[in-house]
Amino acid sequence: MTEIIPAVLPEDYQELREDLALVHGLSSFVQIDICDGEFVPRLSWPYGEPETFEKILAGEEGMPFWKEIQFEADLMVSNPEDVIDDWINAGFSRMVIHYQSTNKLEDILDKLSEFQVECGIAIQIDDEPQDLAPYIDKIGFVQCMGIENIGYQGEPFSQNVVHKIKKVREIFPDILISVDGGVSLDTVERLSDAGARRLISGSAILGAESPKEAFDAMRNLANK
Repeated sequence: MTEIIPAVLPEDYQELREDLALVHGLSSFVQIDICDGEFVPRLSWPYGEPETFEKILAGEEGMPFWKEIQFEADLMVSNPEDVIDDWINAGFSRMVIHYQSTNKLEDILDKLSEFQVECGIAIQIDDEPQDLAPYIDKIGFVQCMGIENIGYQGEPFSQNVVHKIKKVREIFPDILISVDGGVSLDTVERLSDAGARRLISGSAILGAESPKEAFDAMRNLANK
């Protein structure tokens, strides 16, 4: 079965609350895209508004809908080893680390395993899947980016990701594959047929007149 996971890319805490309210109840997991303005040009929450995140870390406030949603952090940040402790403390149960973002992947994976946080490695269109071989036994999934310009929602879909999924499946037949970027009603069937079992969708759900109808339609198409 192919799972559809809503994604939000909030500029501030208010937008985080509003976006989570739109997708609340659709899926047990929601991915939050975290952009530091360095690894990708865009800046998103909590960068630029650290005080709200500091309240969460101090236990003064919880993540919106934290009792009903499990959170996945897509860490589009340079040197994620410097911030993973914060996201563990914030209660995130799954994290995505981008292959190009760090030279300390081994340390990161060991830390996340210690705290029983599921971890995936994200590869971009130009990355070679075979480079993940030293880490494949320590991760739960490979996330293939479906767009060229990561860190933005609504970017055009890259057909190259379909070939990337097939290549990952060929090299690592047992690994779970997710896709983030360009996931919409027009692409979910192709991605699922290629072997992806988690499809992360942001603007196609959040920008729909009815996020629930868009989510349900994508899930049905992906599992035809």
